[in-house]
Amino acid sequence: MTISLAASSLAFLLLSSSMMDETPDHPPDTTDLESDGVEHDIPENTALLLLFILTGLLVANLLEIVIHRYHIYSIPGSGAVMVVGILTGVAVQCFDGPERNWKDDLVFDEHLFALIFLPVIIFQSGYSLSMSHFFNRLGKILTYSFLGTFITTMFIGFSIFAISEANLLSRNQFSLAESLAFASLISAIDPVATLCTFGCLRVEPKLSITIMGESVINDAVSLALYRAFEGFVVHGYAGTEALFKQVGLFFYLVTVSTLIGIFVGCISAFQIKLVSQKMGMNVQAIIIILWSYFAYAAAEACRVSGIISSVVCGIIMNHFCKKNLSKDQKAYVNKVLLLLASFFDMCIFYMAGISIAFFLSSMDYELLLFMVPLCLIGRALNIFPLSFLLNYFDKEDRVTLKEQTVMWHAGLRGAIAFSIALHFPDNNGLRDPVIDCTSMIILLSVFLLGGTTKPLLTAMDIPIGVTDTHENHLNAVRTATRNSKFKRSLQSFDRTVMRKLLIKKKMRHDSFSPLAEEVPHLPGSSNQFNSPDAVDVEDAEEIIENADLGVGVVGGGGGVTLLPGENNNSANSV
Repeated sequence: MTISLAASSLAFLLLSSSMMDETPDHPPDTTDLESDGVEHDIPENTALLLLFILTGLLVANLLEIVIHRYHIYSIPGSGAVMVVGILTGVAVQCFDGPERNWKDDLVFDEHLFALIFLPVIIFQSGYSLSMSHFFNRLGKILTYSFLGTFITTMFIGFSIFAISEANLLSRNQFSLAESLAFASLISAIDPVATLCTFGCLRVEPKLSITIMGESVINDAVSLALYRAFEGFVVHGYAGTEALFKQVGLFFYLVTVSTLIGIFVGCISAFQIKLVSQKMGMNVQAIIIILWSYFAYAAAEACRVSGIISSVVCGIIMNHFCKKNLSKDQKAYVNKVLLLLASFFDMCIFYMAGISIAFFLSSMDYELLLFMVPLCLIGRALNIFPLSFLLNYFDKEDRVTLKEQTVMWHAGLRGAIAFSIALHFPDNNGLRDPVIDCTSMIILLSVFLLGGTTKPLLTAMDIPIGVTDTHENHLNAVRTATRNSKFKRSLQSFDRTVMRKLLIKKKMRHDSFSPLAEEVPHLPGSSNQFNSPDAVDVEDAEEIIENADLGVGVVGGGGGVTLLPGENNNSANSV
């Protein structure tokens, strides 16, 4: 609670920096001078606006604390933050006037957002993944993320274009390129509220990591698709040649961004390997955060996707850097990253709420009325057909119909969709309608889908109160390597090459499992491992303890850390 409230005190610096940097069009306000002629560091009007912002963030934090303290799952924390943002926007408009011009000042700088907020949010999502379960379900996650996102984007994009061509939208008309660009950004899912509920109820780990892994990679794919379709809008590309050019751009973005993320992740892991025991925990946390920004900035400097690079860098550092840190160092770095990512996520939902308040009167409700069912149907076309194909080829690790329903239900929209919408081309005056529609879809999905997660889990009889033990991680890796020659080759390369380069010798247990097959017999374990490189019992117990922490999740505004100590045996018991 103390950390969450302390983070709020930093909010006005981040949210107001854009308006402080801009040169105002109106003449300087004489109220900046007191009667004694002394000029204030912060103008009075700006100070009042900052007071509104800070008050709203403090109220949002308090609401989230109450919601999570009393397990009010029907009101997602991120939704509460958006509501406070809406109320703040209404209050600002009530006190606004020609002499204040607050509405113009409170325009969120998309460049500040992209350079300050996004890198940590995206990096933390990759850094917090449970690698063993992620490795086990990698094929499914990539299928849903790449092929599924493409299907969703195509369905929504062509549907918007058909609706526009049929003159069913009286206020705004979308070309095919604009329709596909809008569809690609709205296909970015962010199931924050769902994963928060999953964490509190301790839902079956395979389902949790499938949804979380898909959302992490889906964001990167959505941005790459958006960048490709944006070229048609901005540069007026047309014809078959331009189509192939943009398809090539998509694969170029994904490939180069991934390579940059891998390279930066490996370099950072090597640095942590060399100096991890020579630095304090504060310095280690700062270095890891700086590397997260470096991966994003390096990709953007190369004119590719910083989001993809940050995700990949986070996964690589999760895989290698953590193994070079002690138990206390891991815990501290995880807390710092979770705090920053949660706080930045809260700011985004807060600004989305303010955006709704400012432009509610000019909202294109016709567009919104079509977009909501299109998003739901597009998500269904992703999950159900692809799950059928995956089950056909993998009969051992099937995705049940009940799990598919929960995955479909987890298709909330959030921070990434809003961030991309801020950059939507304004060639035909569509940026504001797209931002407004995206903000409202985020609000509706957070409350209608995120707020009904617990009842759905109960109705679908999804296992909850599950303890994710080291045995589960072991079985996940064994299942993955037994059924895939590619994964066995990847694991072999990791064991023989990468670990020797990037992990200290005493921490070289198996890469894709918290224990793997190099850990001696431990109390409570039914497996006996024999290996000349086996770690000692103390290290193994430390690995188990860290493995049992589960998957960290950014908690929809104020930050919710999944607490493994909570023992919830059923959805009705919470």
